[in-house]
Amino acid sequence: MPQKTWVIGEEVLATDFNTYVQNQVVPRFATVAARDAAWPAATAGAGAVCTTTDTGTLWVVVAAAWTAIGTATPWTQVAFTGTWTNFGGGYAAAQYRKVGDVVQLRGLCTGSTAAALGTLPAGFRPAYNVQTIISSAASFVVLTVTASTGALSLTGTIGANVSLEGVQFSTSIT
Repeated sequence: MPQKTWVIGEEVLATDFNTYVQNQVVPRFATVAARDAAWPAATAGAGAVCTTTDTGTLWVVVAAAWTAIGTATPWTQVAFTGTWTNFGGGYAAAQYRKVGDVVQLRGLCTGSTAAALGTLPAGFRPAYNVQTIISSAASFVVLTVTASTGALSLTGTIGANVSLEGVQFSTSIT
């Protein structure tokens, strides 16, 4: 983005505004409907940013659509495979959510020693296969999240339970 050093008393001309100022402001709209009517994503272009004051949401244009930044989806139960279940007893259920483009997992699972734990739906899968170390009873195992299918699979000596606490990954490549 071009820059200009301003001198005291210098007049701001239309060309100055169009070149230096207009792309450095964050427009505010009362609602999403007002934003879409005044500044559609296709007109705004990739990387454009604005806010909506009714919800205090910050928005950015990604892939020709307005995307909320930093908002979280609700926690949702993992779809278990086989005999895996939630551990219970005061521990969080096996769940996932997305904050921006980051998927977070939590919870304690039990009931199986099978490698296939469950699946994540489209939109909650990583942009590439992800492997991370998680605890399993008294040992550690590798959790793999497969990008193409959303499969959650375990490698190693699988104990009586596994913890998904703290697992997170991006759904975008950038």
